[in-house]
Amino acid sequence: MTKAFYELVLSSQAVGEFLQYIDTGIEFTEVKQDYMNELYQYCNIHRIPDDASVSQQVKDIFHHFNQEYFQYDLFGTYEMQLLKYTKGGKYNWHSDYGVSENPYGDRKLSLSLQLSDPMEYRGGTMRIRDWYNREYDMALECGNAMVFDARVPHRVFPVDEGTRYAVVAWAHGPKLR
Repeated sequence: MTKAFYELVLSSQAVGEFLQYIDTGIEFTEVKQDYMNELYQYCNIHRIPDDASVSQQVKDIFHHFNQEYFQYDLFGTYEMQLLKYTKGGKYNWHSDYGVSENPYGDRKLSLSLQLSDPMEYRGGTMRIRDWYNREYDMALECGNAMVFDARVPHRVFPVDEGTRYAVVAWAHGPKLR
């Protein structure tokens, strides 16, 4: 079985393009979900359109990791979101596999891209579990991109202070059989 996740760091120029996109005045929607009387997810979400200036970078990251490591059957369709976590923002354990905007397939690969300098916020660590139930924290380095099998559990701990920006995205493919 392939590794559960792989990482790389984008250039400062590539990160700069995402930060410029944020500065264009995009709108965010607040998302708050409770589960069993506990706050399960809290963040602000901006859906990145497929024709946005930054969407090709996300697609290129998926293509690189899939070709190099996963070799999954993918359709070439994607969902992309820019997340803004402020104080208290978090997302408890979950996996992304399944639910997809593409009616003919599922989310097969997930991506998380760190856009904030770790000096700009406290908390908000993303943690992932591998196939052996070992837990790893995503590197806080600005520009760090992690691509992982969408079945892998992961979470974001609450932000204690400041603002954390990240891109999350999913690559679609045929259902696993």
